[in-house]
Amino acid sequence: MIKEMKIIKYTTLKECFFAFSGLGTIGQLDKTVRFVGIDGSNKEYNIGALKWINNPNINCWGWARFDTKTIHIWISPDCDTKELIGCIAHEAAHLRRPKFKDTQKEEQKALNTELDAKFAYESTMEIMNND
Repeated sequence: MIKEMKIIKYTTLKECFFAFSGLGTIGQLDKTVRFVGIDGSNKEYNIGALKWINNPNINCWGWARFDTKTIHIWISPDCDTKELIGCIAHEAAHLRRPKFKDTQKEEQKALNTELDAKFAYESTMEIMNND
């Protein structure tokens, strides 16, 4: 399955968003796209694209296209390994079955995979550093 997945990396968050939305301006993007999901604290969010793009706490962001098995990703210079692993794992989960029609269930599946990947990374680093 891993060989079937591809990753496209973007140089800016805006470029990644425009590829996601297919829209050409920030104004169009903000009026059309809303981000709904569950954050790392298990809290629901529902915000416009402009607020999301301007969030200074975002160090990586991605989206997945199921039909092409492609992960699209942007990474800031401040992104650490654990965060990047979590982001890739989250998007990879969207490319796996079962694919839930309920967006909250689908997002929860991806968040759980992200948290598992971060736990695996932290545990690996701890084990490797203690030997």
